[in-house]
Formats: sequence, C-alpha cells, structure tokens
Amino acid sequence: EDGNHTASCNVTIEAEKPPVINVTGVSLNKTELTLEEDEREQLVVTVEPDNATNKNVIWESSDDSIATVDDIGNVIAMKKGEAIIKATTEEGDFYAECRVTVTEKEISSISVTTLPNKQQYIQNIDELDLTGAKLTILYADGTNKVIDITEDMVSNFDNTILGVNTLTVTYGGKTTTFDIEIIAKAVSSIELVTEPDKKEYIQNVDTALDLTGASIKVSYNDGTEENINVTENMVEGFDPTTTGEQTITVTYSGQTVTF
Repeated sequence: EDGNHTASCNVTIEAEKPPVINVTGVSLNKTELTLEEDEREQLVVTVEPDNATNKNVIWESSDDSIATVDDIGNVIAMKKGEAIIKATTEEGDFYAECRVTVTEKEISSISVTTLPNKQQYIQNIDELDLTGAKLTILYADGTNKVIDITEDMVSNFDNTILGVNTLTVTYGGKTTTFDIEIIAKAVSSIELVTEPDKKEYIQNVDTALDLTGASIKVSYNDGTEENINVTENMVEGFDPTTTGEQTITVTYSGQTVTF
C-alpha cells in the first residue's frame, strides 16, 4: 500500500508432450526369399505398434558378397549362395530376419572376349598367367556380364610340349577355348662385355687370334641372362696376313656382336 510498489514474473506455459510409445516388435513381409543373380526385391518391414514413437530400423546382410540390402530394404542378389537379411529396430533392438537364397542365372553361352596379356610361354619354365583375360557370359534372358578369367576356370595347360596349346575355360556348365603358344628357351640378344686382352698382332707372325679376356652377355627370351667367354668357334673376320684395323664378328645362337 505504501508507495504504490508492484512486482511481476513471466510464466511459460508449454504444451503437454505426447507420451512415448515404445516399440514392442518388428516383422518382415517375407522370411524366405529366392532370387536369381542380379535380381532385386524390396522387403517390407512392420514395426509394432503402428503408433510407436521411433519406427526406424537398421538393415544389414550377413554376407554382402551374396546379397546386399540398402537402408529401405531393397535386396540385390550378387552371386549364388545364402545370406540372412536382418532388420533391427533402433529402439528396443527387436529384429526380424529373411533368409535369401541366390541362384545362378541360366547361361546360354560363354566366350573369351579378351585374351590374356601373356600368350607365349617358355617350355618347362613359364607358369600360366591369365592377367587381362576376360570372359563374357550371355544369359538366357538376353543380358550379359563380363568377368575376369581365373585359374580355377582353366584346364589343359601344358608347358612341356612345344607348339599351340588349346586351353579350355569352364563356367556355369558351359565351355569355350582359346590358344596360347609354347616356345623353346632361346637367345634373344648378345652384348660384348669385355674385349680380348690382346688387341695388336704382328702380320704373318701372330697367326692365331687370342681371345683371352673376351666375354659376352647372353640374354634369353625368358628374361634370364648369363656371361660367357668368347671362344674361337664363335668368331670370324680375323686375317693375320693383312695390316690395319679389323672388325671381328662374334656369333652365338644366331645373334651377332662385333669388336
């Protein structure tokens, strides 16, 4: 009353929060699903009760190499086998599962569309190398797929016999072939490593060529190499009856070098 003083305060009135409705269960529209390779289907999840506050689920596959699933339940068949698709609720950890069986697509034919990078092999030395080889698979539904050719698909490799070697490729019960060549180990080049110690000769006196110290490097078609001494039967061009500089030719397995 005295002095006519007043006081006030602010009051906030909040709307009543809706009650949290807990998840009580989850189910899928299918518990078993069979798909062909590359086929896809969406699984439908039902979270109970219908008015649950958090109806989010987490999708996962037991084996992504067999079948994958995205965050809305789309399943894609990858290759033959079985996988379990699981949907788990974020709230409550309830889950439901579907067993997915992936079957192989019917194959009409197969063909080698890209040959391996390596098509020549050294007899008794080189092992099969399929790097770069591609196989095209034609399915009965008209679609196709290109895959790498792997060693488990290939038979009849034999590096012991010279000539053409026909290899058989088997996939999905179908076969096709391609050829490689088995060749002998051979000298691909020679190179002078050291010249002979003796380089000057007296006309009509020093009648024999002295090759002491002379050597060549021999390179083979399998990538190996070795150094060998130059011998008299490898050389030609020496003439002790004439004066002046002479060029001596060294020949080894069809390859030549001079000094």
